[in-house]
Amino acid sequence: HETGAAGEQHPQTQLVALEGQGADLAAGSRLPAALPVEADAELPFSNVASTEDGALAAAVDTVPKPARIGDPNPLTVRDVRREGASRVIVDVVASDKEEVHLFVEGPTPDWALPVPKQTGPREAGLRHFAFALDGLPSHATADGAALKLTLVGASRAYEFNVTLDHAGE
Repeated sequence: HETGAAGEQHPQTQLVALEGQGADLAAGSRLPAALPVEADAELPFSNVASTEDGALAAAVDTVPKPARIGDPNPLTVRDVRREGASRVIVDVVASDKEEVHLFVEGPTPDWALPVPKQTGPREAGLRHFAFALDGLPSHATADGAALKLTLVGASRAYEFNVTLDHAGE
C-alpha cells in the first residue's frame, strides 16, 4: 500500500506482463482479484501470561490423550474382545460416580460403526460396553481391523488404538 498526503492508503499498481492460457495481460493492467498467489504468514506468540491461560489449559485437558489398553489411569480401557463374529465387548475402568462415554471409529471413514452401549450390571469400578460390527463397507472384514476407541469421562478423555482379533480367537 502507498500512503497518500492525508494518511489514507491506496493499493499499489504492479506493472506486470503475464502470458498463458491464451490470454495476455498488458503491462500496467490491474490483476484480477481471484489470481492465485503464494504467500507465507507468521503469527508470533509471546510468553506473556494471559487472563485466558486457565481456560485454555482446561480446554486442552479435554482433548483425548493417547493411551494403551490396561494403562493404570483412573479412567481406562481394560480389555477389548470379540464375542462371536459380529459383536465387540469393551471393559472400562472408571469411578462409580463418573459419567463415561465410549466411541469407536473404523480404520477408514467409510466404516459407520454404531456407538457402543453400556451393557449389564456395573461392577465396582468396572463397566462393560458393547457394539455390533455393523456399518462395515461391503469389501471390508472386521478380522484384524484397526479401530480407535475414544473414552470420555467428566474431565478427561483418552484414545486407544486396538486391533480386533479374528472371529473365534
